[in-house]
Amino acid sequence: MNILPHKSWNVWSVKNIARVEKDEERARLEESERKEKALKVESEKRLERLRGKSKSFKNGREEEVRFSLFAEEERKAGSENPDVAKERRKREARELDSSRDYLGGRERQKRPWYATEDPEARLAANADSRKQWREDKRKHREDPLASASSKKEKSVKKTREKRKTSSKSQTTSMDELRQQREKREAAERKRIEAVLSKSNRSKQTPLPDDRSRDYHEGFTAYSGGRRRDKRRRRH
Repeated sequence: MNILPHKSWNVWSVKNIARVEKDEERARLEESERKEKALKVESEKRLERLRGKSKSFKNGREEEVRFSLFAEEERKAGSENPDVAKERRKREARELDSSRDYLGGRERQKRPWYATEDPEARLAANADSRKQWREDKRKHREDPLASASSKKEKSVKKTREKRKTSSKSQTTSMDELRQQREKREAAERKRIEAVLSKSNRSKQTPLPDDRSRDYHEGFTAYSGGRRRDKRRRRH
């Protein structure tokens, strides 16, 4: 049995659908009313600006309206003491100069310590420059980015030196291996030449043949027998 249509939270029920449509319609009406009010306020402001502009016209000519952020201070300055106003202007000028110097508006180059004529001033400037140098060095040492970059440079330098050393040792080992190989090849050539020369000498001295040896032995025995027979006949 399907009980979903009987539930109050069913989003597809006719009652809930009608409620959603009603809420959407009310939201649209509120949005349109808000836009109308905004347009009305904007039109009223524009009308007031136009009215104020029309009042600035006098005798067919538009009067210049000066806008100042310090209108109240200017009105007060008109009624203050001239000496006070003069001092105030000097103070403002000094503040403006200091702000310009800080922002780089006007460059005031300070003479170096070695260009000063007064020895005491020169020593003081020298001490100040040394103090500034030590301060800059301390800031550079304490800067994490600077320390990281210096460590990286040291590591790169060490790696390069290590590569150079390894390359040099590798070149030395290669030269040693080449010399050893050349020595082995020279010794092998000498050994082969000795074997070949020995083989050539053995080929030049012929070995005695068995048949010729038997012939010579037989001839020698025959000659010796005939000599003995001749001796017997003589006797």
